[in-house]
Amino acid sequence: MGRNKAAILLLSLLLILLTPVANGTHAAEPQPNPLHSYLRQGVERVFNLEPESAFVSLQKAIDLDRENPTGYAFYALADLFFYEISLNQKERDKFQEAMLRHVGEAIAKGQSRIAKDPKDGQAYFALAMAKIIKVRWAIGQKQYLVVAQETSGISDYLEKARVEAPQNYDTYFLMGLLHYHLDHLPAVARFFSSLL
Repeated sequence: MGRNKAAILLLSLLLILLTPVANGTHAAEPQPNPLHSYLRQGVERVFNLEPESAFVSLQKAIDLDRENPTGYAFYALADLFFYEISLNQKERDKFQEAMLRHVGEAIAKGQSRIAKDPKDGQAYFALAMAKIIKVRWAIGQKQYLVVAQETSGISDYLEKARVEAPQNYDTYFLMGLLHYHLDHLPAVARFFSSLL
């Protein structure tokens, strides 16, 4: 039951991240953004428990800009969702491997974009998201050293995302999600992670 709650929480993150935010008092007509369209389609298909078509949409988002870490981060989140709800160990292993690969890609692409443009708020956001995905996975695996290592830079990424992209209110959701996961760690793990 706990895995299902975490999976639903993670998918709620997907929907919140893709909800357009109005700027000012009058909502402007949203400009069609192919990346967001493919991400939204992928999220909808994840909620419909259609992994194959969800991954097709998420791959299309990645193919639009292979250097953008956002598509990889969302793909990793979908992998984590299907990993957590799968009852078949072979499928779980497949989703876990794909999730770790996509997290690695998101982190690498995000760091590369930040090296080119240190004010890229979306790259900071995608980096934080990818690291939170890995933290959630590590908590489930009871790999508290990985949790401690991964959480060390997330707050910095989230703060930079907040400063560089102040219109991205989803950053606050990720901040809350990080605190939620950390608050549910055993006390000993929280103590050791604070030392890093």
